[in-house]
Amino acid sequence: MRNKCVANHVMKRDGRYYYVRHIPKDLTQHYTIQRLCFSLKTNSDSTAIRYSKSITQRLDDYWFGIRLKNIDVPSVDKVKLDNVINDDTPKISEALELYLKLKGVGKDTDDKNVVFMWSKIKRRYVTNDTFVWTNKIAAKEAHCSKSNVKTIVRKLEKLGAITCTQKGKSGSFTKRANLYRRDV
Repeated sequence: MRNKCVANHVMKRDGRYYYVRHIPKDLTQHYTIQRLCFSLKTNSDSTAIRYSKSITQRLDDYWFGIRLKNIDVPSVDKVKLDNVINDDTPKISEALELYLKLKGVGKDTDDKNVVFMWSKIKRRYVTNDTFVWTNKIAAKEAHCSKSNVKTIVRKLEKLGAITCTQKGKSGSFTKRANLYRRDV
């Protein structure tokens, strides 16, 4: 037996609550169905109403986004674009230079290796490019020992130059390296 509940878009059938809502006419081309109907997986009135309000809000926001994409902007050629970017944040190369100046490049050989490794990464990979480096490859590229690679890569991550998106398995026979992304 079907009972329409007090809240909008909630229907009770055999003790279970369902969300039911028709697709708006202007959005029917995005769907293969005319109405949404799915279980809220609850027998409680208050829970069903709370779920319904949340789903309704999310659907309204989603549909509003679709409608905005379909709107034609009149006189888009008359919009003034400001080509001047007022951004005082330093570039990664400037931040790296400042870091190395404050740290003292001559004091620690790792800093030279950081600069060297960063320059290799910049030359080989574009921004947002993903790359895989084993310790052996990284040591070869930075001209340092394998034991220094971890600290050099950590420094590059702290500076925001790269991000480790996937950790590899540790061990000498795993054949799985870390996956990195160049951020700047």
